[in-house]
Amino acid sequence: MTAHTFKRGRFYTRREIHQQLGGGLRDSLPHRDGRVVCGAFTPDRNPEAPRVVLIGGARLDRWAEVLVRQAEAVPIFLKRSPRKWEYVGDYRVGRKTRERAAIVRHAPSSIDPDPDLVLFLRRSGERGRRKRSRP
Repeated sequence: MTAHTFKRGRFYTRREIHQQLGGGLRDSLPHRDGRVVCGAFTPDRNPEAPRVVLIGGARLDRWAEVLVRQAEAVPIFLKRSPRKWEYVGDYRVGRKTRERAAIVRHAPSSIDPDPDLVLFLRRSGERGRRKRSRP
C-alpha cells in the first residue's frame, strides 16, 4: 500500500495529493513509475464512486488495467467542489466488467465518451462476497 498521511473525510487539493503521491494533476488515475498512485473521480462521471468507477477512452483504459493488476490498494478522492477533493479511503479493484448491460446500468446518460469498462472497488481490508452459511 502507498504510504500517505491523508485522513478519511478531509479535503485536499490536487497539488497536495500530487506532492505526496506524484502523478498527473488532472488524471482520474494519476500514475508514476508505471503504477497507479490514486484515483480521483468526479460525481458527474462516477455517481457511485468509490464503489463503482466508469472508465472511458484508450488512455484511461490503459491505466485502469494497470490498477486491476496492482495488488496494493490506492487512495481514492472524490471531487466535492473546485479544489476540494475528499479522501474516502484506500481501495483496490474487486472485479471489472466490459459487459454492456453493466455499463448501461451504472453510467449516467450524460457522460461522454461512453465508458467501456466498469471497475468495482472495495475498501482495503474488505474481503469479497461471503457465501451464506446454512442453518
